[in-house]
Amino acid sequence: MIKYDYGRMKQQGAILLISLIFLLLLSILALGAMRSGTLELLMAGNEQSRIEAFELTAAVNESLISRWQGGSGGEPSFKTDKTLCSPGHTDPDCDANTLVIDATLSSVISSAGAVNEYMTHYLGEGQAPPGFGEQVNTCAFYFDTETDYDNSLNRLGVSHQSEGVFIINPVATDCSGLSTQSNAGDLDKYTHLDIASP
Repeated sequence: MIKYDYGRMKQQGAILLISLIFLLLLSILALGAMRSGTLELLMAGNEQSRIEAFELTAAVNESLISRWQGGSGGEPSFKTDKTLCSPGHTDPDCDANTLVIDATLSSVISSAGAVNEYMTHYLGEGQAPPGFGEQVNTCAFYFDTETDYDNSLNRLGVSHQSEGVFIINPVATDCSGLSTQSNAGDLDKYTHLDIASP
């Protein structure tokens, strides 16, 4: 006669059920850890993209500032009688789309697939900040540079920067009306114009 131990068989089924529950819990924990790791990777990538966009935007501003006198066949970056913009800029306030930046920087931005627009505005003339210029009442021309870098189509960084700039006129001692002179617009001409002379 064959005997069955039903209690033992019930106990084996309970162990199987408990094992399946533990396996399910471990699977949920592993899935949560994987999602957390993916999120951290995306956050690190976003931070890298943000820093890259910020640095490229700052480089564009510096390139504009360094070309304030023009040279190499290019127009100056700042004029007192015009708002200058990059080629193809969409702002309606642009008077001329003649601004250029360093060719290497331009190719880096183009190869990244980003949209980059930049412009310079004339704010006015006035006394130079203390500690700048050769005389106490040295004149300065105040400008603002604005740069927009947008690489969101590639799911990368976006940045907007505005930077104030002043350019010293080392010979003018009366700052009133400098921008209304006959040669207004080209700052390199102002450096030889002594407004204080009769």
